[in-house]
Amino acid sequence: IIAQDESAYRFDFNISFSFSTPLNEFKSKTDDRDHYGLNAGIYYQLVPETPLLLGLDIGYRVMHIKSAEYPTEDEYMDTFNVRDRWLSQTLGLTLNIRYYPFSYRSWSPYIGALFGIQHFFTISAWTDLDGERTFNGESVYSDTGYNYGLNFGVEKMIDSQSGLFFQLEWAKGSNMEILSLDNSLEDEDVAYTSDYFEIVQSSTDILTFKIGGLFRF
Repeated sequence: IIAQDESAYRFDFNISFSFSTPLNEFKSKTDDRDHYGLNAGIYYQLVPETPLLLGLDIGYRVMHIKSAEYPTEDEYMDTFNVRDRWLSQTLGLTLNIRYYPFSYRSWSPYIGALFGIQHFFTISAWTDLDGERTFNGESVYSDTGYNYGLNFGVEKMIDSQSGLFFQLEWAKGSNMEILSLDNSLEDEDVAYTSDYFEIVQSSTDILTFKIGGLFRF
């Protein structure tokens, strides 16, 4: 085991896929669904020759998708078939500080702390299955909050400038208002109007696993 040598680079760029599991009441109020997403971040070595980095991450997660197909009518009383899709998703911006205690050959474990903001929003979109009409997506509901937490990971360098990383992250989220769908409609082809949703208060705690690539320069 040798001390981590961070003197050869000042910036670290990474991109990753994420798999997230809501925790506590957030899990039950989002239909017990796991979330999937994409993330990108850039980190800066604060002081040359020290294993301490400050970074900024941006992330996107899909919480759940609800869709149904049914006939409806336009203003001229013409009947046509539509697909009604509701997409709940999250955008996050997170400030991270990361410390590398040591490295062993091409492996470098790290620990970190984070603080960020997160924006939850749901979009409704109609698709004309007969192909004769177009519709614009409509933002149904949104809310913004914050989170903070810890992460633990390990990097595996392939060469001096690129590698892979694996990270486990726990985040405590603020109480937010989210849109929840009646679970009894899970397998029903119904029009998902606002009558089928309710706005609920929930904490937004989450556990996330990330796997991705990193590039140093």
